[in-house]
Amino acid sequence: MGKHLTVEQLKRRLEIAEKRRAAKLADKLANPKPYKERPPEVILFYRSVFDNDIFYRVSVNSETLGLIGGASQVGLLTALPDGATAISIRGSGVRPTMLKWYYGDANPVVVTTTWGSRYIKNYDPQSGQSHRSIPMSVATGAFKLSDLEDKFNGFFGATGSKLALLGVRGQAEMVIERKPIHS
Repeated sequence: MGKHLTVEQLKRRLEIAEKRRAAKLADKLANPKPYKERPPEVILFYRSVFDNDIFYRVSVNSETLGLIGGASQVGLLTALPDGATAISIRGSGVRPTMLKWYYGDANPVVVTTTWGSRYIKNYDPQSGQSHRSIPMSVATGAFKLSDLEDKFNGFFGATGSKLALLGVRGQAEMVIERKPIHS
């Protein structure tokens, strides 16, 4: 069982919580953030790793697509092959193979939160956004996970073509497709 608190202790905790909430609200009102519209998204088609004949319709941030070099660089299709149909990725339960990275800051900063805790911020917002992600596949032909791993290493490996996107302390990762299994 938990520790029993007295009425005075409960009142004190309530007072602290109300002061914390009031301080957070005052800070939010004193420092309004300007609205930043999301960049336009492009509809592309992603081929499943598990079944290369299944295509999913995905929306991709146009700025991220430009940074990586276009849809063909990450194996996304701008149009479906003849006779193919696409399934919307939303609501399908499938999470595509993703290429994720963040732009690292040369000078990490210790940030103190409103609650008094601290963390080290290793990333730097580049053009207002630090973290990026995009689905990754292979456009044509049969492929397997090792092909995607080779493509990832081509981007962010030791001599990768997209290392500049990481900055000084940035990191990249490839998250493999997840799909629900139904009985």
